[in-house]
Amino acid sequence: MRELFTVYGSASPTAAGTGTFTSLTATIGYGAFSNITVPKGLKAKIWAKRLSGTVGYQLQIQWGPSGSQTTISTENLASPGVIELEKRRPIVLVGDGTKQLSFAYNTSGAGTISFEVEIELTDEE
Repeated sequence: MRELFTVYGSASPTAAGTGTFTSLTATIGYGAFSNITVPKGLKAKIWAKRLSGTVGYQLQIQWGPSGSQTTISTENLASPGVIELEKRRPIVLVGDGTKQLSFAYNTSGAGTISFEVEIELTDEE
């Protein structure tokens, strides 16, 4: 089983600081969500990231049990604009049914920021 989908997030912080993307959407499913739980026996592979914004910011990919997630990867958009990053070797997250994938930011000022992350959900190596 393999499913490739894109997760989208955006925020409009009113000042410099940190926050969490809480209204995520995806190319599969309906409605908004704030995190992704990877079921036991499956892996989530993060292949590509696209960041854009009217202000520079740092995207933080977080993983772990709800309430105690840690940052496993960061990407920086140094100034207003767009950056696209693709991995030859993806970030691989092994699901156990309790850990969640979420996204946070640290912004340098007020503005609009957004990101896209391509994720493959698979039970294969």
